[in-house]
This record gives sequence, C-alpha cells and structure tokens, in this order.
Amino acid sequence: MKNSINKIAVLSLLLAMILFASCEKDLDPEIYDRLAPSTFFKNEADAKAALTNLYTGMLEGYGGYGYGAMQASWVVQSSQTTDELICSWGDSGRWVKLNMLNFDDQFNVLTDHYTRLIPRVTNATIVLKNIDAVPMDTGMKKRYLAEVKALRAHMSYILYTLY
Repeated sequence: MKNSINKIAVLSLLLAMILFASCEKDLDPEIYDRLAPSTFFKNEADAKAALTNLYTGMLEGYGGYGYGAMQASWVVQSSQTTDELICSWGDSGRWVKLNMLNFDDQFNVLTDHYTRLIPRVTNATIVLKNIDAVPMDTGMKKRYLAEVKALRAHMSYILYTLY
C-alpha cells in the first residue's frame, strides 16, 4: 500500500512539474532549412558552407552519377558514345540500349544529368555573386571564388559534352 502511495505521489509531482513549468520569455526558433540573404553569406563560415554544398552533386545517387562505374555515371555515358566502353552488366536491357544508342522515352538515365546539373550551375552562379560580397580575408575569398568558378565550369562541361 505504501509503495503505491509513493508511486502516486511521484506521478503527481511529475505531472505538476510538467503542467506548471514554463519559460519566462518567448522562444525564438532558429530555422536551419531556409536561407536568405538576410541570414546567410555574412561571414567566411557561411561562404565555406555554400562552397562545400556545391561539391555534393559530384558523387550522389546510386553508383555515383558523376564518377561511378554504373550506367548513370556521366563518365560511363561519355565513354560509351565513343566506342571506348561496351558493357552488359545484368540482363535488364538498359545496357543494351546504351551500347546501341537506341533510346526511348522511358530511358531517363540520359536526362538525369541535365535535371541534376542545371540547378547546380545556377546555384554556383548565385554562390559566386554572394561570396564576392562577404567580408573575409582576400586570399580566402580568391580561393573560394576560384573553386566556385572551377566547379561551375566542370558541371557546364559535362552538360556541354552530353547535350
């Protein structure tokens, strides 16, 4: 009996603490999934984060859409159109279409690079403009700007090569 009274007292105390505990002032949430010029590109750490994000498109997806050895890789697709590479992994027929350059509207492997890289090229252009306005060390600013330009040029080259 005494044990159940202690449990009830503890539960009552916890319930009272939950119900009557509150903050003294309003909480201001920090929103991490929306970036705006008023909240981002204010310092070198923001510029580095934006630059680092541009690298994410190079090896994403199954087997690496960039440098992987899978059918979706732009390196593989570029090599197959020049007869440097013939592959027939699996029996799905998708490699046969790629080997013979015989495509239909269901063969979206060829358009994936376009739909993935066009927004990244646009993003690189936006990052390039915004990094230029960030107050930081001149040497680091030149480095970041050069990296953004090189990444944008590389992604544009891929698009130019395939499309």
